[in-house]
Amino acid sequence: MKVFKTILLRVFAISSFAFLCPISVNGAEFLDPIRPKVLVIIYNPIIEAENSMKLTELFHWNNPEDLIKGYIADIKEVTGGAVEYIVAETIETDEYPVKKDGFSYNDQTFVRSWRNQSGFHKPDAVDYNAIIDKFDLISKVRQGSIDEVWLFAFPYAGFYESTMAGNGAFYCNSRPVKDTESCPRRFVIMGFNYERGVDCMLEDLCHRAESVMSQVFKNFPPEKNFG
Repeated sequence: MKVFKTILLRVFAISSFAFLCPISVNGAEFLDPIRPKVLVIIYNPIIEAENSMKLTELFHWNNPEDLIKGYIADIKEVTGGAVEYIVAETIETDEYPVKKDGFSYNDQTFVRSWRNQSGFHKPDAVDYNAIIDKFDLISKVRQGSIDEVWLFAFPYAGFYESTMAGNGAFYCNSRPVKDTESCPRRFVIMGFNYERGVDCMLEDLCHRAESVMSQVFKNFPPEKNFG
């Protein structure tokens, strides 16, 4: 548990420049909790043709608010209270994210594809730059309003489990988002699927951790990493 806690602290510190503040008490070193501020963006279209139900309601998928609470609680527990996420802002939007090639689902095309389990758009990748511009993410990070972003959406939304943007961004389970160097510091964008549970969100975090630790130790030979 101690090793896992240390790894997670490195993950949060390095991926968003959060500061670790050591405190020494009777020779033992403790850390002030890291409290990353998060912008949550939830793509949850309202389907007018289905009694104006939200997509999560129509297909009986998870409530994003419940997923957020569970994820935050689990991270706090496994870090021994050293990481306490703060949701600084939540935006729920009645739309579908735009993909890299300009395509965007609408109510009819997505509901039909999901019910038929076919006809999903390819290529699937989302346009991260469009999301960054639409929600003014670089300004929010620059101002210190947020430290990272959590995207929630339906299956086939085109999100990576995690990606990184901003000055100094590196591979984080996907290549860094291009043309974001104007942001003075790097930040992570997590991509969550509300069809799935908190367990899958934690798996996404573990893959993020693998990328961050690979960056930390990239110049160390294997024998020194485990020495």
